[in-house]
Amino acid sequence: QGTMQYGFVSNSSCSSISVFNTQDEVITEIPIPDTQGFGTAYPFGLAVSPDQSRLYVGTVDGSGNIFTIDANNLILLPEETLHVAGSHGRISFYGSTLVVPSSEYHSDFSGSDARLNFVNLQDLKHPVVLDIHSRTGQFPSAQDFAIGCNGVGFLAGTDLDSGIFMFDAISKTLLGSFDSRTGSGLHTGVGLSSKGLLVVGDIGTSELSFFNAWNQEWLGSIVLPTLPGSPDQPNE
Repeated sequence: QGTMQYGFVSNSSCSSISVFNTQDEVITEIPIPDTQGFGTAYPFGLAVSPDQSRLYVGTVDGSGNIFTIDANNLILLPEETLHVAGSHGRISFYGSTLVVPSSEYHSDFSGSDARLNFVNLQDLKHPVVLDIHSRTGQFPSAQDFAIGCNGVGFLAGTDLDSGIFMFDAISKTLLGSFDSRTGSGLHTGVGLSSKGLLVVGDIGTSELSFFNAWNQEWLGSIVLPTLPGSPDQPNE
C-alpha cells in the first residue's frame, strides 16, 4: 500500500504466516486457524491477488480451507475463507483465477484423488475442476504447476506415473501428458522460463529434468550433489 512492501512466509508446524519488510525484518506473525484440531492447519502455498490487496493461504490439513489475509492491513479475514476440497499444493493466480493443485484422500484412506482447480473469485459457486488420473499410483497428489505466456501450463505431483500433465489455463482443459524421465516420479517443484525452458524436480532421486516446453523435447537431467545419507530433495 503506497510505498510499503511486504513478503510472506508460511510456517507449517506453527500454523502462521510471517510478514517481513524490505529490510528483512519480521514485523508480525498472523495465526492461521487450526480447524481440524491437529495443532496446526499446515499452511503451505501462498498467492497474492493481482490487485495486491489479498494474500491467499492454502492448507495441507485436509480441511480444504484457503484462508484470506488483508495484505495491506495484515489481518485475517475469516468471512472470505475459500474452500477447495483436499490438501493444497502450491497455489497461484492466472489472471483473476486462483489455480489450486490438490489431493483428497478417500474416507477409508485406501487412496486419493489428484485435481487441478480453477477458482474465479468473482464466481465462487462454479469452480472448474480437472481430475488428474494415475494408472498405477495409489495416492496421486497434485503438487506444483507453471503456466507460460500462451496459457499452456505444466502440472507435476507424486504417484502420477512420473507424468507431467499439460493443461490450457484459458479453456481450463487437459491437453495430455509426457514422462518426466526421473527415477522415482516424486515431483514437488516445477519451473518454467519465459523462453520455454521447463524444469522438474524429483525429491526421491535428487534429479532435475529439463525440457523444451514448446514441444516437450527432453533436453537432459542432472543429479544434485548430496551428503552421505542426506539427499538434497529438490523442492521449489
